[in-house]
Amino acid sequence: MSSSSDIDGVMAGILAKHLLRSGIDIDDDTKITSYLEMHAEEIFMEVLQSGEPDLIKQLAQKITSKGKKESITANNSNKPPRIPEEQQEKYDAVTTLTDDFCKERLDEEYATICRTVTGKLARKKDSKFSRGKSDIWAAGIVYAVGQMNFLFDSSFEPYQSADDICGFFGTSKSTTSQKAKLIRDSIDMNNYWDPEFSTSRMMGSDPFKNLRINENGLVTR
Repeated sequence: MSSSSDIDGVMAGILAKHLLRSGIDIDDDTKITSYLEMHAEEIFMEVLQSGEPDLIKQLAQKITSKGKKESITANNSNKPPRIPEEQQEKYDAVTTLTDDFCKERLDEEYATICRTVTGKLARKKDSKFSRGKSDIWAAGIVYAVGQMNFLFDSSFEPYQSADDICGFFGTSKSTTSQKAKLIRDSIDMNNYWDPEFSTSRMMGSDPFKNLRINENGLVTR
């Protein structure tokens, strides 16, 4: 079975090949988004022919469940997460830090996603969330959310580098990146354009946003 990193690598390779073949300016985010939207079906068919069953299954689940998931996310977006009593103090400490960073460097949308991630970590029964320094958890959470939203890409807005995040929280880049990977793996935050972990700008660039699989198994817009 392919790992999540293998699947992401195949997907990234397919997208990169299409963008390079198109000849568009890869520094122009608007043109990239437009190209992906126009060629979504073509890219999807190439994924189907990639011979990666896990990737195909992942994309099929994403397309068929998107409407339901977006609805659930919308309905719950204003509801604060229920935090176990024993994790409340740690949750408050970490979200105070992530809120401060997002207020100063990003926006409220990023702050909300970071609080969602922190809540998921706090609610996990086997979570290591209760251990470790709050600043490292906060840095890792912002880093992980940033990775899923192209925060480190200077062609996107808002933009912050890994050094910016680590400098703000006073953490090392290696420790922060390792913590971010632990966080993503712990709560299955490894799929780009996942409505639960994506900003509205990121969702707007989703090349598969208009695709659905009908009752006959055909891809439709």
